[in-house]
Amino acid sequence: MNKKVLAMLLAGLVLFTSASAASMEFTVGGTALKVEKEGEIEEKALEAAPFINAESRTMVPVRAISEAFGAEVGWDENSRTVTVKKDGVEIKLVIDKNEATVNGEVKKLDTCPVIVADRTMVPLRFIGEALSCNVQYASVTKQILIDDSEPVLSCGDQTFGFAEFKALYDVFYLGNLENATSSGMDDAAYGQLVAQIALKTAENMLWMKAAYPAAVLSAEDIEELRPMTEETAAVLTGLDGYLALIFEKNHIASGKPVLRLVQATEDVKAFYEENYVLAKHVLVFDEASANMIYEKAVSGADFDILVAENGQDTGMLTNPEGYVFTKGEMVAEFEEATFAAAIGEITKPVKSEFGYHVIQRLPLPAFSAEQAELVSARIANAKLEQTEKPKTVMEIETLYEKLGVNTK
Repeated sequence: MNKKVLAMLLAGLVLFTSASAASMEFTVGGTALKVEKEGEIEEKALEAAPFINAESRTMVPVRAISEAFGAEVGWDENSRTVTVKKDGVEIKLVIDKNEATVNGEVKKLDTCPVIVADRTMVPLRFIGEALSCNVQYASVTKQILIDDSEPVLSCGDQTFGFAEFKALYDVFYLGNLENATSSGMDDAAYGQLVAQIALKTAENMLWMKAAYPAAVLSAEDIEELRPMTEETAAVLTGLDGYLALIFEKNHIASGKPVLRLVQATEDVKAFYEENYVLAKHVLVFDEASANMIYEKAVSGADFDILVAENGQDTGMLTNPEGYVFTKGEMVAEFEEATFAAAIGEITKPVKSEFGYHVIQRLPLPAFSAEQAELVSARIANAKLEQTEKPKTVMEIETLYEKLGVNTK
């Protein structure tokens, strides 16, 4: 699909909630505001367009948004303080100050309220959450949805809201619509397939977000999740194959963002030096040969020549400098003997399910960009495995309904 056409379609997408939900919807950079309450939809114009500031926070006109929430708004010119009241909650914010109070309790703000073109602009998420509203931002479409719907997924204290999920769904749906049409897939089957793909991808995104709370997924990150090659047509009807393609071709699902988000280089270097070893080995299938090779090795024979002439591990051909590894990566007997050996030591034959190993432990290679990537991946994967996996909160039938997917 032409990218310009896709962008236009995405910009025009509308996020709907169920008829019973109270909701508000608008777009960064636009002044259209849609408010739904008890099934009645009212369209209004904001007095100023929301924008994203230098701290990547969404700023909104306080009066229009607060009143749409059903809150009262007050302004004190002398102290430059705006007050928002709703259901027993009183919020006070001071222009250009990064503190606010909620019922008298001081709260730190990660960005300051400001006045732009005579309009008071405040951080949306702080206001929404202080008033117990569910604020969701879909970075692909730049749409904001505020409603009382439950999240689609949860993972620890992180959630994946419907607005962001809908944007992800739309990206997949539009990006592959032409392939689905040409393959003859009907609308209902295609919608359900895309929903399942989006759900699996969202699970991976949320899992990484829970492991690395500081991670920020940009619109460009999510856009890369949209397969753009004709290869997708061949596997469109096979969910597992389609997911494998997405995971292979797109960095969020495959885990590369984790490498960008891992600890600082000095921490990775320390982990590498404390937890990794380098070893070469001669693998043979009988104990007598292993004992003979060991005797030659400790008598001063060139270990590399012993490997070349006797070794049965083809991996040593592609790793002539030896294996760099940490615990949990090699067969247990080989690993245990290597870690127990001193640097420079050659071990007596060690038996494993693969045969007999004569091992030479060597000094670790100097820490490099290649080693940093290797170790970062290890740390990242370990952290993911220690993080609770996401749970689906919203019933799949409810999700289909909110997406407008036909299940009949």
